[in-house]
Amino acid sequence: VDSADLPYAYLPLSSIFIQAPYSWGDTGTLTGFLTHLLRAEYGTFDLAKADDEQMRNVMTSLWRNMRAFFAYYQVETYHVGLALAAVGTLALLLSYTRVRHQLFQLPSSPSPSVGKKKRTGASSKVTADEHDRMLDLARWPLLLGLAVYIVFFCWRGNLDVEGVTHRIMWERFWMQPTVPMLLLSALGLAAVWSWLSRRAFGANAEPRWVQPVALLLVVAVCVVLVTANYEAADESEDRFVDSLGRALLEAVPQDS
Repeated sequence: VDSADLPYAYLPLSSIFIQAPYSWGDTGTLTGFLTHLLRAEYGTFDLAKADDEQMRNVMTSLWRNMRAFFAYYQVETYHVGLALAAVGTLALLLSYTRVRHQLFQLPSSPSPSVGKKKRTGASSKVTADEHDRMLDLARWPLLLGLAVYIVFFCWRGNLDVEGVTHRIMWERFWMQPTVPMLLLSALGLAAVWSWLSRRAFGANAEPRWVQPVALLLVVAVCVVLVTANYEAADESEDRFVDSLGRALLEAVPQDS
């Protein structure tokens, strides 16, 4: 049992032995526990409870919800992330081909005769075959997991994605597919950088100044992003929690 499942083990025990006055449903019985675990009151595989007519609308809104997610990702990555993710996906799908090896400038694997020689030290170079094996382990779980999540969630998401309140709820669930999308975008960026490097320097090795300049560019981009979004994300003057707490305390009888 994973440690993340321990709160579910606590629920029936607390319902039986502690009997708290307030609880999220009756978890002391098997039926009540399954109702809570499967969030049956809200629709087990849906965002909210829906009637038959709404469920028919969910089927027709699949593409609209998917377009909304990709538009959200495009805006969040300053209109370059989606194109880079497409390049990264293509790079993953081109595994075990000469095209992908050239794309990442991978050296060929050593010949059997070379491999029999005694190694004097670990090589820092990753060969094409080693790169293939590493990518093959992560390729299909990443792509299939991402595709299943996006399609299934956009199919079962039965809340209006255009509404402001519901949009916030949607974006909470969009954080999960955003992570593998960012990985694909990073892979796409690496592929683009490799292609530009080959165009600029040909078969020659990159000059020493290229990597420091690339690092400075990455730092500069991070600084620009933080500067551009700091004001919108600054909550240092937000006193909502403090005001709410004081209002609750004021309602409490004196010396209680």
